[in-house]
Amino acid sequence: MDQNVIQVGSDLELRIAAEADFAAVYHWFFSVKEASTSQKKSFIRQWAGPNITYPCSVEQLTSHLIAGQYQSFILAEHTNIIGFGQIQLVKQRAHFARLAINPIYRGQGLAKRLLAELIGNAQQQIALKEVSLFVYMENTTAIACYEKFGFVESATPTGINTVVGCRFMTLRY
Repeated sequence: MDQNVIQVGSDLELRIAAEADFAAVYHWFFSVKEASTSQKKSFIRQWAGPNITYPCSVEQLTSHLIAGQYQSFILAEHTNIIGFGQIQLVKQRAHFARLAINPIYRGQGLAKRLLAELIGNAQQQIALKEVSLFVYMENTTAIACYEKFGFVESATPTGINTVVGCRFMTLRY
C-alpha cells in the first residue's frame, strides 16, 4: 500500500495532497460560472483566508498551499476528490485550515467525515489534546457543521494571530 494513502473505509480514503490535487481544489472556488466576482471573492476569503485574493492563478494558490507549516490532505473516492483540509501540529494541538468539500458532494455529511479523518490522522502523529480552527462569522454553514461536530467558540490563545472577522473554535479531548 502506498505510504501516502490512509485507508478510512471501503469507499473513501484520506491521503496526502499532491500538487496536482490543488488544481482540482482551485476550480471549486475560482471556476464557479454562475457566481459574481464579489461572490467569488467571498468564497475565496471564507475558504483560504485573507492571504489569497481574487483573481488568483492555480500556480499562486499551489505556491501558497505548499508554503508554511501545514500538511495538506484530500478525502477521495477513487479518483474523485471529495474534500480538502490542512493540519498544523503545534505541541498537543492540531490547527485545521482551509477545510472544504467539493461543491458537488456538499450536503451529504462528508464534512464530518473529513473532520473525523483529519483528527484521526493528527492523533496518529501527536498526543492530541485539542483541535482548533478559525471560521469567518458569515460562514454560518461551516459554523453549524463545526458546532454539530462538538467545536465551541473559544478565546484565541496568546501567541496565535487573530483573524479579523473570524471565530476561533476548539474541540478538546
